[in-house]
Amino acid sequence: MGKGLSIRAYAEHRKTMGLHGSSPWSVKKAIRDNRITRDEDGKIDPEVADRQWDQNTDPAQQRGPREPPSNVKSRPAPGPDSPLSGIPSYSQSRAVKEAYQARIARLQYEEMTSQLVRADSVKVEAFRRARMIRDQILAIPDRMASILAAEDDDAEIHRLLETEFRVVLEVLADD
Repeated sequence: MGKGLSIRAYAEHRKTMGLHGSSPWSVKKAIRDNRITRDEDGKIDPEVADRQWDQNTDPAQQRGPREPPSNVKSRPAPGPDSPLSGIPSYSQSRAVKEAYQARIARLQYEEMTSQLVRADSVKVEAFRRARMIRDQILAIPDRMASILAAEDDDAEIHRLLETEFRVVLEVLADD
């Protein structure tokens, strides 16, 4: 067969090959759904369109298996230089999509069961606690200045400061 078939001729080509989509209506639907493309003249290249049909059609949407006539050879897979060689097939794309949906479902489940927390809430809480620690530590000089000014014993000053730091850090640890 020559290049550039009409919709009816391409449907007949698919029928003689024993492939699904052997009616003009099926071919029109495949073009409408962008599963196959036409060339600049509006014609259909059967080799390109057959590969596109295989790659862009959900196998689950096909009716029962169809046996090709015994006089028809099977089509070779696209070669490495083919424009379609880098494009994943429909089933490969669907498998990737299903894997990501499963990961998302797992994350949602872990979040609902409190095994997983949102990163933004952790950041907010870490910031809140760091601010509280800073405020408590910076308040020590104001509380201790007059007490320490009255002391002249270095060991007692050290003990008072150490005690105050321990009290502040224990209060923060209990929070």
